[in-house]
This record gives sequence, C-alpha cells and structure tokens, in this order.
Amino acid sequence: MSTVQTQNDQFYQAVTYVFKSWTALKLAVEMQWGGVDSEDKRDWFVDVVVEYFGKHGKGTHAEDIESILQQVMADEFNTLLEDDSAYQKETTLPSIS
Repeated sequence: MSTVQTQNDQFYQAVTYVFKSWTALKLAVEMQWGGVDSEDKRDWFVDVVVEYFGKHGKGTHAEDIESILQQVMADEFNTLLEDDSAYQKETTLPSIS
C-alpha cells in the first residue's frame, strides 16, 4: 500500500472517529432523527467531508467545513446545532519546556 493511500485511510479513520464521538451527531443517529437509515447517513456524511478535503486540500477553509456540517445536520438529521459544535474551537496547547 502506498504512503498516500495509507494517509488517506488514516484520515478517513480519523474523521470517522471524530464524527462517531461528536455528541450532536451521535445523539441524532441514536435517536434516528435522520430516519431509520441514520447510521448510513452518518457514514455518507463522513464520505462528504473526506471527499471535500480530497478535492480542496490545503485550500480547505474552516468556514466551508462549518457550513457543510451545519447544512448536513439540518437537512439530513433535522438538527439545529445550537451548541455551535460545527464551529472551529480555538485551543491553546500547553508548551513543553
């Protein structure tokens, strides 16, 4: 397997992990707010985001991803993200001395 394919697989796994851990999406799937195929919609959602990054690469903007997250949650899961979980959070990593 090539390095690029390995990186793509790892990115896909990372996005899948994040989406399965995302409280709003997790609840939407568990409660079937997207219907009986909510799990399939979540998996499709992962594909959408991974594909978007694949097409845009370094040209990907946080605002574009935020819009996709909000739109898909609204359209596919009838969910308004009032917790602003679609938005990038600024974090500060501790410095290592």
